[in-house]
Amino acid sequence: MLHDVNAIFRKETAPGVYVSDTVSSLEYLLDLASHSGFRLFYLDGKTIFNFLTFHHRLKEALSSAYMGENWNAVYDCLKDLAHLPPPKEGYILYFENFQYFAQGDKQNFSLAIEVLRDAIEFWKQFDVPMYVLLKGDISLLPDTMNLK
Repeated sequence: MLHDVNAIFRKETAPGVYVSDTVSSLEYLLDLASHSGFRLFYLDGKTIFNFLTFHHRLKEALSSAYMGENWNAVYDCLKDLAHLPPPKEGYILYFENFQYFAQGDKQNFSLAIEVLRDAIEFWKQFDVPMYVLLKGDISLLPDTMNLK
């Protein structure tokens, strides 16, 4: 559990997937990100129940013209953000209300977290930190998720 989201912006937290209970609003996080040089992508989990809805919302969030409908294509899109101006500091994917996906399609939710972790590792080789912040009902996370 990440209890201080500001630790990301102070560079006190390693890139990774975190459950956060400190993000008060999307506007607050957008303001922090823009002032700190991070590019923020937002997913509203209220509209994400399975792989297809996750795929479509992520495609929109990344402003991707094309993303094949499979996990390899999702990973490729997360690695290729050249169509966007590069951030000064890194990337943050804020996934609010993730519990709808976690509850509606546990297997694909677990795969989504795995693909996001792989993307985080990919960006490390370029010294570009990527963070995934999950906000929602943590009681619905699979026991095996092992999130920070």
